[in-house]
Amino acid sequence: MIQQKLELLNRFLKKYNIELIYMYIFCYFLFLLVLMSFRSASGDETYYLKEALLISELFKKGIWIGDYGVGLHGFLFKIPVAILFIINGGPSVFLATLFTSFLSVLSLFLFHKIVSSFFLKKNYAFWATVLLSVSFHFIDTSLSFNRDIPVVLTVLLFIYLFLKDANKWVIGISLLLMLDAKEHVFLTVAPLYALYIFLSEIREIGGRKILETLKQIFIKGFSGFSFSVIWVVLMFYTSVIPMNMFVASIS
Repeated sequence: MIQQKLELLNRFLKKYNIELIYMYIFCYFLFLLVLMSFRSASGDETYYLKEALLISELFKKGIWIGDYGVGLHGFLFKIPVAILFIINGGPSVFLATLFTSFLSVLSLFLFHKIVSSFFLKKNYAFWATVLLSVSFHFIDTSLSFNRDIPVVLTVLLFIYLFLKDANKWVIGISLLLMLDAKEHVFLTVAPLYALYIFLSEIREIGGRKILETLKQIFIKGFSGFSFSVIWVVLMFYTSVIPMNMFVASIS
């Protein structure tokens, strides 16, 4: 019986040229949509919701947020929620959770893309994505306004760009997003990426001059980390970027 239903599903998907992963992720989003209708905010996410609310109130007055305390574990991923609050006419736990769930769905798409493009065949990539999506922590954080899902998305974006050997400036932007999503994860990934740049260029030293190798290390390091460095400088010395106290405590 189950086999017959799977065959019917496959025929339907082939008929309309729909990939199984898209169908699964759509159903998964509907599943999250149902669950998020019965929740309330708790724990750390209440702080982030208050910051998103403050951002929305400042935006309504035409005030930039640089001088205000809205940067706890970053602020970029709070801005879309703040805009939703403005459109809605007030704060909403449902809308904040909806945004996080949207990011979790994007994470699943990106994870499937990484696995299918660089590691496993599509069938195995599908089941790898299913395993990620049904893990308790992934579901739990998808139904919250915590920072876990934004940082998962940024890490997956970095991994995809890294494996694709994308432009180093684009990789630098992904690292900046990671820094804003959660600085602790950035401080784990960034040194490893810097070490990779150094070692990959040192391996080529036999075929070129030392100065050329040092030049390439500087160019790749500058393009990869300049956005993040400028971001932190603006955070400490200007009113452009809201202060992230976790970055300040590390510094």
